[in-house]
Amino acid sequence: MQIWMYGSWMAAALAAEPAGPELGERLAALYPHVERLRDVKAEARDGVVTLSGRVPSTNARDEAERIAAEREGVWFVDNRLEVDQPTDPGPVAQVSSDDRIEEQIRAVFSQVDELARIELGVESGVVHLGGRVLETESREQALALVRGVEGVVFVDDDIEQVVEVSERLGPAARALMERLRSIANHIPLLLVGVGVVAIGWAAGRGASALAARTHVFSRRPLLGAMFARVLHLVFVIGAIVLALQVLDATALVGAVLGTAGIAGLAVGFAFKDIVENYLAGILLSLQQPFSKNDLVHIGDTQGVVVRLTMRNTLLLTLDGNNVYLPNAMVFNSALTNFTRNPKRRFDFQVGVSVDEDLSEVIRVGVETLRGMEATLDDPPPHIWIDELGESNVVLRMYAWVDQRSHEMMSVRTEAIRQVKDRFDEVGFDMPEPIYRVSLRSGPTPSIPEPGPPAPRRRPPASAAPVVPLAVQDSVSRQADAERDRSGEPDLLQE
Repeated sequence: MQIWMYGSWMAAALAAEPAGPELGERLAALYPHVERLRDVKAEARDGVVTLSGRVPSTNARDEAERIAAEREGVWFVDNRLEVDQPTDPGPVAQVSSDDRIEEQIRAVFSQVDELARIELGVESGVVHLGGRVLETESREQALALVRGVEGVVFVDDDIEQVVEVSERLGPAARALMERLRSIANHIPLLLVGVGVVAIGWAAGRGASALAARTHVFSRRPLLGAMFARVLHLVFVIGAIVLALQVLDATALVGAVLGTAGIAGLAVGFAFKDIVENYLAGILLSLQQPFSKNDLVHIGDTQGVVVRLTMRNTLLLTLDGNNVYLPNAMVFNSALTNFTRNPKRRFDFQVGVSVDEDLSEVIRVGVETLRGMEATLDDPPPHIWIDELGESNVVLRMYAWVDQRSHEMMSVRTEAIRQVKDRFDEVGFDMPEPIYRVSLRSGPTPSIPEPGPPAPRRRPPASAAPVVPLAVQDSVSRQADAERDRSGEPDLLQE
């Protein structure tokens, strides 16, 4: 019989490459997992496997040889195993071990409907699996379970997958009916969950309506509406989470919250600039650093504020151009509001001769500025000596104006005119720059002695302003027209 077995092994192995030391290592690692073969040692070289050690029975000796012979690339098995007991009770023990393995596997398969269809047989530690299953996952699951049973040497997989429509529809129909019965049993809980969501929706709507009517948002309707929507959404999400907990769907709650968090991060990175502008718009709406028609200077842009939206701030420049500034840039830039304080100071320079009495010049200049109706007495006008030049002394004159009643640039223009007229009237010399030219070569030209300067004709000083001093609202009216034309929501106070 052994001659026939060796011939069969040789015929099957000649078609493969001869086994090397790696097979011996795999066999040496496999045998210890079988109790009766734990002392077996294996070596492989050039297709010949040499077995050594001791086994409890001749059946165990033959089994170890058969396991080695069935490996690919094995041409011959040199079985040098020694048997501990000449009288071999192995068959009875092997049958008992096979029965134990079969009972253990059947006990596991019986607990799973799909695996209960699998046919099972065990012989000498080799498990034969047959039958038909609906899904490939069931076959893989059965193989994994069998391979994990102690005493299993090899698994002969002959499981087929069902492809007939009639056989596949039956289990699907049964699963559908089970699902419908489960849904029917959960209808009361579903009704409770729906009620919780409805109560949350109604409570959120009421709370958002009350919040939108509070004093904080009374003058910011757009911000109030946005806060109301967010508050309503928070109530609804809280109600949905509570309803899922009532339905014992806590795993779904975690999945939903996790997905929402990941989606929020993805959206935040993808729309970073948009989100930044929206947040800056909300903060600007809360701080209100400017109002409609305020004259502001933001970054490199100066103009009148038209509107503040969720994404940008619209300015109308003094040239009549619309400039849209991103809210993030407005929030992070230095901002000058010329309108928030109604009092605004203006200044200008005047040069007088170095021969003039500066005390008298300053007195006359301050008296002239105070005599103007458009300048304020508090703070009072004042004059500083700004620079001492080669041919003149430069004075800088300061005065304040109320922007609510007078146009600052017009008042400044009128102040320069009146100071100049007053200095001419008093006789203060405001000289031009004098240059001396020296000729180093050539004949010296004869230059006549200068005579007395001809008297200059001074026009009579006029007390009436030459420009209108009242507030000019042409730019503000254009801003109002732009605001009315677009109708876009505005976050600024009314």
